Amino acid sequence: MKPLLLISALLLTVLSATLPAYATETSGRGKLLERLRERRAVSHDDDGGERGAKVNPADLPAGTKIIKDIAYGKDPLQTFDVYAGANARSAPIIVMVHGGGWKRGDKGGGHMVTEKVKYWQPKGFIYISMNYRLFPAVDLPTEAADVATALAQIQKQAATWGGDPSRIIMMGHSAGAHLVSYLSANPALAAQYGAQRWRGTVSLDSAMLNAVEQMSNPTYKFLNEKIYVPVLGTDQAYWKQVSPYHQLTTGSVPLYIVCSSTRKDSCPQA
Repeated sequence: MKPLLLISALLLTVLSATLPAYATETSGRGKLLERLRERRAVSHDDDGGERGAKVNPADLPAGTKIIKDIAYGKDPLQTFDVYAGANARSAPIIVMVHGGGWKRGDKGGGHMVTEKVKYWQPKGFIYISMNYRLFPAVDLPTEAADVATALAQIQKQAATWGGDPSRIIMMGHSAGAHLVSYLSANPALAAQYGAQRWRGTVSLDSAMLNAVEQMSNPTYKFLNEKIYVPVLGTDQAYWKQVSPYHQLTTGSVPLYIVCSSTRKDSCPQA
């Protein structure tokens, strides 16, 4: 986290704990708290929400089989890692897509992998964490195409790791949540890259489910200018093109949406 953002986050914590309740309704102090919350949201996005050290195998359940950097394309970022139990047989699979504002993030983020593997592997799941090409090298539809291409390969190879290709759940956080929601809204987009229909999708803390609403809402002017406009631009036709809400069809994959009440733009979108 950048020093200025760290100071802002610490100041927000102090102010939230010490100011009386009416402070958020008072124009001066309320605006200060609101701006600090917005800066914290920006720092959340800049970190990709995947803060922490890289995965330490010693922190994973005993016997975890780790298969790293399986390629699904020619680019170095087109890879995924598999974390499977020693006795996995026809196991359901969670495919995780990291966040990072579509511009950063990594499949090896410590908390993103370690905590989920520790929770889901004892329940019989295989956990897969994937990378994808990033903006500005590629645009958002191409990032979604990477996710679909990886999914297609995972479905083909699932049995190799003791997984069941018919029991796959897609999961994404922040920008990753946007990408999996986008594909889930219209699975035909994923089918173009060879992916079969999957069981369901978990969308964690995305503020870009209805891109048109988010980008045109003056309430989110600060967040939009700092985070989203550099990636999505100002063309409303493009906002609609990359908006999960506007891709919804009657054939959509079941979608479970989780929002964060600490970000003012997350729950309204959910």
